[in-house]
Parts: sequence; structure tokens; C-alpha cells
Amino acid sequence: MTGTENRRLLAHLMRRAGFGATSSELDELSKISYEKVVDTLLDPPDRSWMGAHLIRRFHHEQSGMMSAFGPSEYWLYQMVTTKAPLVEKMTLFWHGIFATGYPKVIHGKVLSNQIAMFRRHGL
Repeated sequence: MTGTENRRLLAHLMRRAGFGATSSELDELSKISYEKVVDTLLDPPDRSWMGAHLIRRFHHEQSGMMSAFGPSEYWLYQMVTTKAPLVEKMTLFWHGIFATGYPKVIHGKVLSNQIAMFRRHGL
């Protein structure tokens, strides 16, 4: 398989199993085998998310506690910055199946808990 074909396949995989990849991310992924990339997506070595402290410190209204809209803003930032894109993609899938409407939720923590449950058990 040529380098261009491998890069094209990796770009397709990252669009399907995540939310796409930047050119530099594709460069890094091209250094390892396609099978290893798939294995890493299915079982990410580190599911912790380093950006949580930034949200809590600088955008506390998005931390999931202040309003019904907070969890979605927090989650969107997490989807963009995650190192486990398939986990977030599956969380989004299950959220689409079992969605909770904002008008029915008084506290954002309820939505945060639901998203966390989908993240833990969705894959």
C-alpha cells in the first residue's frame, strides 16, 4: 500500500470513527500500522481528558453544573480535544438514541451524568 493510499484510508477511518483528523495527526498516524490505529481507537490507552481543568477554571458556566446548556458546551469542547475519538463518537451516537431534551432538564448535572454514562458504557 502506498503512503498516499494509507493516508487516505486513515483519513476515512478517522472521519468514521471520530470527528476527523488534522494533517499533522494524519502524519503521526501514518507512522504506525492501520491495524494498530484501529486497536488504539477501540481500546485507547488513556481515556482521561486533560482539558477538563481548563473548562472548570476559565469557563465554569460550561462545566455542566450551572445550566442545562453547560454540559453540551463542555462536551463539544471535549469531542474536539479528546484522545479517544471513537469513545466520543459512540457517546454522541447513544445520545442521539436516548436524547434528553433541554426543556425537561432543570439542572445541567443530570445531562452531565447521562453523557458520562454513555461514555463509560457506550463502546
